[in-house]
This record gives sequence, structure tokens and C-alpha cells, in this order.
Amino acid sequence: MSNFGHNKDVTIEVARVTAPLPDMKIVLQTGEDDDLELDRDDMVISGTVLKANPPAGAYVIVIGDDDTDEFFVMDTAN
Repeated sequence: MSNFGHNKDVTIEVARVTAPLPDMKIVLQTGEDDDLELDRDDMVISGTVLKANPPAGAYVIVIGDDDTDEFFVMDTAN
């Protein structure tokens, strides 16, 4: 694998939905004093999540790209 260079630094986290679609907001627990709240403009939402339309209080799986500060909401979590 070292022949192919460094892989991007990504994190996989579980976030709580605080507002449902179409103006979804989620909260990532950072482990610090303040949690990180993301609104719809801060994330890319997968078709799976769009179809599931998780309500406020539900949990979703988020991939964060440390290099670009982009967040991808991939699926719902139970």
C-alpha cells in the first residue's frame, strides 16, 4: 500500500439530527467543550439518507474529510 502514497485523513462519526430535511442540521460531538453543529450547506447527503428522511433525534453516520473540511452524511444509524 505504501507504493500508492498517503491516504486522505477521514473520520467516521455518528451525529445526532437536530432538524430534519429539507434544511437538515446535525450535531457532531467533538469531545471538547463545544459540539460541532452542521447545517445543510456544510454537508453532502447521500440518496440513502434522503430516502430515509431521518427525524430530529435520529442518528446518522458521517464521514468527515480533514483535508477539505467536507462532511458526507452516508446512512442512518440505530
